[in-house]
Amino acid sequence: NKTTNSDNLFEQLLSQPESPPNQLLGMIDSNGIEVIEFPMGSGNMWQRSNPNQSWIKK
Repeated sequence: NKTTNSDNLFEQLLSQPESPPNQLLGMIDSNGIEVIEFPMGSGNMWQRSNPNQSWIKK
């Protein structure tokens, strides 16, 4: 029983249901760190130092 990429993605989403998709772009703060609020209006802030990285909860 082979696992497809879509299954892996689905499992990723299940394990981190609140995490923003990597394709989302945030705002660059004064330290050069990209920050985003996700979901919008939730007050949950995420950050990353490089657009190729996954979002990390602040």
